[in-house]
Amino acid sequence: METLEFVIYPDGRVKEKVTGI
Repeated sequence: METLEFVIYPDGRVKEKVTGI
């Protein structure tokens, strides 16, 4: 199961992170 996670920084950047097996 994979989870797509977005991390939004205060300066406006968005980082996409995929966690899971």
